[in-house]
Amino acid sequence: MFAEEKPFLQPLPLEPFRYYQYGKRTVHIDGCVEVEAAYYGAPPGWIGRQVDVQWDAMYVRLLETGERELTIMRWGLIPFWSKDAKIAYSTINAKAETIAMSPAYREPLKRRRCLVPADLFWEWKKFDAKTRQPYAIALQNESLFAFAGLWDTWKDKAQGQSIDTYTIITTDPNELMESLHNRMPVILHKRDYERWLVPAERKRVFQAVW
Repeated sequence: MFAEEKPFLQPLPLEPFRYYQYGKRTVHIDGCVEVEAAYYGAPPGWIGRQVDVQWDAMYVRLLETGERELTIMRWGLIPFWSKDAKIAYSTINAKAETIAMSPAYREPLKRRRCLVPADLFWEWKKFDAKTRQPYAIALQNESLFAFAGLWDTWKDKAQGQSIDTYTIITTDPNELMESLHNRMPVILHKRDYERWLVPAERKRVFQAVW
């Protein structure tokens, strides 16, 4: 699943994904945030603080509270500053070696990291110009694992709505993958999940499990 396979991997359309409205709100003295004439509780100690809020018809989300959540996002990161969604065609994957320098990934690397759960991924081995063999790659025990990812929220000004998007980070292939492709997704050890999500310092955590 890499950028050069665009004929097979296109960003999904916006319609199936959750759209949000976005704004800033102040936490009142009663510990609540007002959104469209309704009130929602904020974490303890947030009274008087201005917070970023996303909401739609179903629920309200206070951003960067430190809590974990499982959510649906569109594959193909659209930076918050992008004028349109076309950039997503080239941001399905992000090279680990250059994300710290890329305008699209610098901010997400600092504060918007994520885990992308999977039970396998596909790769195509190229034999010649016309022949490619697909391979499914999974853990030997067939358990779930997680790719290192980055996410961002992009606002569609034409629609007045926001959408969460993400990218999967890639790195050099390990011994298993090098015969199939010159890149592979970064697969994190379980012990590194928290370290990746809340980086205390800049260290290399891009180590595959195999």
